[in-house]
Amino acid sequence: MTHDVGGLISLNVTFLSPVEPQDPVLQSLEFVYVYVDVQSKDGKAHSVQLYQDLSGEWTSSDDASPIKWTTTTSGNAVYHAAQKQQLQSMVTQNGMAEDVVLYHAALSGTGATYQTGGHHDVRSQFLNNGALTNSQDNAFRNINDNFPVFAFCKDLGTITSTGSSPVVWAVGMVRDRSINYPTEAGTQGMTSAWKSRWGSVDAAIQAFLSDSSAALARSIALDSKILNAASGISSQYADIVSLATRQMFGGLEVTVPATENDGSDIMMFLKDMGISERAQPVEVLYAAWPAIMYVNASWGSYLLEPLLTYEGSNLYQTNYSAPDLGPAYPSITGNSSPNTSRALEDSSSMLIMAYTHARLSGDGALIGKYYNLFKAWTDQLIPSTLTPNGFSTSDGQSSPNITNLALKGILGIKAMAEMSNAAGNSADAKKYQDQASTFISQWASFAGSSGHLTSTYGDTSSFGLMYNLYADKLMGTSLVPNNVYTQQTSFLANQASSAPAFGLQFDSHANNVAKSHWTMFAAGTMTDSATRDVLVSQVHTKATDEKNGGVFPSTYNANDGTTVAGSASAAVGGLYSLLALTLQAQTIQDASSSAGSGSGSSSSSSHTGAIVGAVVAVLAVAALAALGFFLWRRRARRGLPGVRRRKSANIGGLDPEHGNGLPEDYHNPGQIVMGEYNNASNTNLINGAASVHSFGNTESDTQQNGYPPMPQGAHIPRVPSSQSSSRARGLPPRSLRLHNGDSEDGHGATNRASTYSGSQSTFSTPQAPPLPSKHPITLSADTKEPSEDGAMLRTKGSISSRTTLSRSNTVVTQEATRELRDEVELLRREMAEMRSRTAYEPPPEYQ
Repeated sequence: MTHDVGGLISLNVTFLSPVEPQDPVLQSLEFVYVYVDVQSKDGKAHSVQLYQDLSGEWTSSDDASPIKWTTTTSGNAVYHAAQKQQLQSMVTQNGMAEDVVLYHAALSGTGATYQTGGHHDVRSQFLNNGALTNSQDNAFRNINDNFPVFAFCKDLGTITSTGSSPVVWAVGMVRDRSINYPTEAGTQGMTSAWKSRWGSVDAAIQAFLSDSSAALARSIALDSKILNAASGISSQYADIVSLATRQMFGGLEVTVPATENDGSDIMMFLKDMGISERAQPVEVLYAAWPAIMYVNASWGSYLLEPLLTYEGSNLYQTNYSAPDLGPAYPSITGNSSPNTSRALEDSSSMLIMAYTHARLSGDGALIGKYYNLFKAWTDQLIPSTLTPNGFSTSDGQSSPNITNLALKGILGIKAMAEMSNAAGNSADAKKYQDQASTFISQWASFAGSSGHLTSTYGDTSSFGLMYNLYADKLMGTSLVPNNVYTQQTSFLANQASSAPAFGLQFDSHANNVAKSHWTMFAAGTMTDSATRDVLVSQVHTKATDEKNGGVFPSTYNANDGTTVAGSASAAVGGLYSLLALTLQAQTIQDASSSAGSGSGSSSSSSHTGAIVGAVVAVLAVAALAALGFFLWRRRARRGLPGVRRRKSANIGGLDPEHGNGLPEDYHNPGQIVMGEYNNASNTNLINGAASVHSFGNTESDTQQNGYPPMPQGAHIPRVPSSQSSSRARGLPPRSLRLHNGDSEDGHGATNRASTYSGSQSTFSTPQAPPLPSKHPITLSADTKEPSEDGAMLRTKGSISSRTTLSRSNTVVTQEATRELRDEVELLRREMAEMRSRTAYEPPPEYQ
């Protein structure tokens, strides 16, 4: 920003909020620079004094709030600090934090003076004298009581130019605690990561001011790199990328646990700016992902980790991804009961982001750490993805069979195939690859029958940007057939020729609503540069819109440009879509998951004997326990001596007397309505008919995809991530959790039938989800009643299966033991009877 002063000198003022992609600790500093360059316009030397102040209005949204302030000289710096007299921790009002301390800092030295006081007095002092008094007003008061200001002056003397040494001031907004984050051990206070390096604000201010020249040089180099690359696409594209950069990265909070001092456990957080107070909104992360991947792909793990750590803990008991971490940023409570309708959208987004992070950074640690979690989400996607019904998009669309939503689910499955491959799990990789390939062929047929991709299957008059095609490009998977891209490019080129002033609406069902990030995602999928550039131009028109002022929004009216939502949103990171496609894939390292079945991880051969011995011992114990368990059950049913029959007691709301461990009228809260899918016929795919399914695999999926069949009523507890978060370590052992059943292969199913009601038919579909139950019953550790089902003991993130057998004489008496020989011969008939009631694979033949 340049100012002409009387035609004698020009002042160039640069406001810099540095983006520090190589150092997240520097990125965490809540300070910005103000650089002022002076240049003579007439070639003569002039006497120049510069002044800057900040008022108490920076400290609160309420001008009637009482505040206090101090001025400190330390080392090479002098700084003012101002805050409310009564800070309100973790409270925001009208978009302003009410627990902030304002810092205004400058380098001390020749010609530097300061002053605090009423705005009229201090400003008059400078105007009349060209200097301040180095004095402080200690009459603390309300913000609007003679508006106290905190000022600096710099007398440059008589000069023609500041040359390469501009005047530098710093402005900071610091909070003692940045985030409250939920963990199993309780709320974890998160603070800015810079405190792990400098410890105090005083030290950080001195370091920040001393680094001003280097910081400016780094920023210029980064800007040049980004803008040169963007200009190679078009000058208009360079403009919008420049606009997006600071808005995107300025919204990140880089934190570490408040108790940590080494900065090794970084988490990044963002708020749903311009829309709500939601924390870590998945759809905003997904939109911003191109910018994050381009500037530093390794930052992807810092942004995904807060979601994954929470979702991989016992605080979260749901088999699909949450849309956010709760509604009240920065006091994050988690989202333990997310709306099922967003399950397909958010799980797919997380899978796509996890894989692209690994692909573009080469860091496979998240894949290894959360492999089982990703696998669980993917298995839940399969029965629902091709014909989504009862689901909604993050844009608020909820019609059956949304083409773009189905596509995202398919690409989520493909992302899991790639992660399985990176983890060395060839069986999973093949299963998910085959499923994605099958689905994409059917999807292209359902959605593209009219020559373009329709917004919903069968509605030939509908259309959309189909921005999720971009994920196929960013992942480099080439799953979508080339002709789909060609047809979509031709169609959008025709639509854009008659589009409103500010661009295409993102969907034909969203009247006149344009979204800059989705427009740019679509631009990244165009097969010719002319159509791509038209879409870029539409976003550029909004970016240069002078009629509608304010911060650039993510969503606006396509006709007049007025803001709809998303002012200052990080979603503008989607404007990096074209640059992100120029990134080169990296070899993924450290993706092996020791917890994932067949993950490919192995131990050194020198340990083979010990491991095999341990496995044999465990199997032997398990076999003996199972034998006793079968006999006890048989005696209980037949009223044999030594066995006390169990009363029909209700445990945790589930009646154990029912064959499947559930009340007869029990309804799975995870059940939703989705479209019918039948391999034999596709006639019902577009007609809106719906059946009730659990959000898990159907019996047909079990048969097609090799999921092992399971016994009636079986449920498997949710498999935890293969590596617990550092914040979850050191916890006391958890209570016993009783589930409806367990199996060694980690798959379970509930064989309850669900009913479909169509126009002419009624049928039942067995439920066979291969995913763990998220609703275990918690028993106290001193429960005396033996469990009719397997019990799971969770300790410090690990999981071990065992059968619960009581040693009480009421369970197996000495008399029962003596009769063991007689019962062995009957055991085979007992097992045959059990197999007839279940879908277990038969055990080995006994001799």
